[in-house]
Amino acid sequence: MKEVKGLKIGNVHLEYLENNDDVYFYNPANQRMVHGNRETLTFLKNYHQTNEKVKEVDHFLYGKKKLNPLHIKILQFEIKSQWMDKLVSIIQQKRFKYFFITIIFIFFIMVPFVFEKAYLYYVTGAYQFKWYHLLYIFLAQLLIVQLHEFGHYLTYRKYVRTKTARFGVMIRYFFIPLFYTNVNYMRTLQKKQRIRILLSGVITQLFTGGILSIAYILAENNLILYLYMINIMIIVMNIIPFLRMDGYWLINLFINSDDYMNSFIQFIFKRKQIQFLELLFAIVNIVLILFVIIIGTVLAYSEMKEIGNWIKNMF
Repeated sequence: MKEVKGLKIGNVHLEYLENNDDVYFYNPANQRMVHGNRETLTFLKNYHQTNEKVKEVDHFLYGKKKLNPLHIKILQFEIKSQWMDKLVSIIQQKRFKYFFITIIFIFFIMVPFVFEKAYLYYVTGAYQFKWYHLLYIFLAQLLIVQLHEFGHYLTYRKYVRTKTARFGVMIRYFFIPLFYTNVNYMRTLQKKQRIRILLSGVITQLFTGGILSIAYILAENNLILYLYMINIMIIVMNIIPFLRMDGYWLINLFINSDDYMNSFIQFIFKRKQIQFLELLFAIVNIVLILFVIIIGTVLAYSEMKEIGNWIKNMF
C-alpha cells in the first residue's frame, strides 16, 4: 500500500506520495498538484530555510486555486481517514463480500420485473405522484450519489493510505451538479487498480439497486420504484465515456490515453500527434458538452421567464 506523507513549508501544509523515483505533491489549500522527483522533495524540505526563491514554487505554495468555468468546485469537506478504516476492514471480510455479491446478483435478476412494473405504472397512470415525494427523491438521490463516491474512496483506500478523505460538490458545464471524491494519487497505481476504483462507484450503486429491489418486493411502495429508476439513471450517466464521468476515465485507460480531451487540445493548438480514437471521442464529447450547455440555457431561460410572469401576476 502506498502512503501519503505530510510536508510543512512555513505555514503551508503539503501532502506528497513517493512512487519509485517520482514524487507527487498536493497543496490542499489551493488544490494544486505537481509532479517531481526526490531532488524536488529535498529542495522543498529546505525551501523555507533558503533565500533562493523560485516563482513557480511560490505559485504552487501560495497561489490561488485554479479556476475552470467548466468545472466549478463550490464546496469541499474533509473526513479523517481513521473513521473510514473500520469500513475498509468490514468490506474486506469474506462474509461481507459474499453478501455484497449476492445483493448485486439479486439486482440483475430483478431488473426485468422492476422495469415491467415501472412501464405499467407509466402507461396506466396508476400511481398518484405527490409534490412532497420530490423531497424524498431529492434526499435519496443525494444519498445514492454519496454512496457512489464512498464506493470510490473505499476502494482507493485499499491502495493509498491517506490521513484525510476529501469529498466535494461541483458544477460541471454550468448546469450539471456533481459530487466528487479526491483521488489525487490514483495516477500512481497500476491499471487494474485504477479500473477497480473507477468501477467501484457503479458497483456500489448495483448493490444499492439490489437493496431497493428487495425493499420493493417486500413493501410494493411505488416511491421505492422511483428511487430504483433514479439509481439506474445515475448508473447510466456514470458509465458513458463522455462529460468527464467515470466512463470517461475508464475509456481513457482502455485506449491507453491519459486524457483524450487534453490530447485533442494539444493536437489543435500545438499540433501534437493524437490517436484516432482520442480524436473520435473528443469530437463526440464536445458535441455533448455543447448540447448540455444549450439545453441548460434554454431550460434556465424558460424557468426565469415563468418566474417573472408569476411575479408580475402577483402585483
